[in-house]
Amino acid sequence: MTDFSRRGRRTSARSDDLGPLPAEHTGVDHPGADRFREANPRAQSHQTERRTSVDGHAADLGNLVGRGLVAVCEGPNRWGRVDVTPTGRTTWNRTRLTVYPPGTNAAERRALQLHRNWPVAGAVVALFVMLALSSWPPLAAAAVAVSVYGAGLMTAQALTRRIRPQVRRLVVVTVPIGGRIESLGDIGSFTAAIDRLHALDELRRRGAITPAEHEAGWAEIYSALPPRA
Repeated sequence: MTDFSRRGRRTSARSDDLGPLPAEHTGVDHPGADRFREANPRAQSHQTERRTSVDGHAADLGNLVGRGLVAVCEGPNRWGRVDVTPTGRTTWNRTRLTVYPPGTNAAERRALQLHRNWPVAGAVVALFVMLALSSWPPLAAAAVAVSVYGAGLMTAQALTRRIRPQVRRLVVVTVPIGGRIESLGDIGSFTAAIDRLHALDELRRRGAITPAEHEAGWAEIYSALPPRA
């Protein structure tokens, strides 16, 4: 027993001779850590680079999440969207270009996105409402679900009543005719408008044009599209 105690004391003494461990090993900052950093500039530089890298990855993730939320709530583009239906592999499809009036703000884009998505999203919400009210009488639960769906639909229509008539669209349909695929619609205007809009977005992302110049180009394309009947 005495021999083990002596060995323990000798081991402890050796550990004490080593001096304090650097802060990056203990997780606690102490005076010895400053001496370690001064004597080891490479370790300090590595630690700084590691922190910078972690902060950079966190910022990139935050930006990615932010862009995703904006795309869900406001749509993929400031100027509108391109929809292809049906989205599966079929013998025909319809591609629709929707262009908002220039100057459409974020709140108006969110309202238009709500109006577009609510028929499906509202049905899902109504289903969850019925599941949440499963202990209620079926007719009462169904009445609440229908009320929620109807309230969302009326809200979306009210929020977009002014701007919906100003939205312009161009549609191209691809169908099989006589054993070959034919495209129906103004293909030239459709392709030129989409290419120009995407080019404007890319120039703005690179900082080659100002927001005002981007909106001016958007306005030219909007003016070239036929108004809604």
